[in-house]
Amino acid sequence: MFQGGPSKLQDWPADDHRWINQGIVGLPRSNPKLKKTYFYIHTENGASKAFTKCVYNEPDNTDRPFLKFSNCGNDDISQPLPHGNSKEDKPFIRSKPSSLNK
Repeated sequence: MFQGGPSKLQDWPADDHRWINQGIVGLPRSNPKLKKTYFYIHTENGASKAFTKCVYNEPDNTDRPFLKFSNCGNDDISQPLPHGNSKEDKPFIRSKPSSLNK
C-alpha cells in the first residue's frame, strides 16, 4: 500500500532504476477492478525481463498507485545510464517530484 503524504503521491516512479513501461492490463479482464502496469528494466541493450516491477491502480485513478509490488528478479543488471538525450556519458538519476517541489 502507498504510504506518504499528498506531496509524495507522484514519487513512486522515481526509485533509482530506469524502467520501460510494457503495458497495462485490467484485472479481471472483463469489468476490471484493478489495472496492472508492468515495467521491465532499461539496460544498454533495451528492455530486459530479468528485473521487473508491477504497479496496481484503481481503474479511475491511474495517477497514484494503489499497491506496488516489490521489484522482482536480478537487480544486479540495473545500471545507471545516461539520459536518452545526453551527449555526455554521465549517469542520470531521476529526482523525486516531492524533492523538486520543495
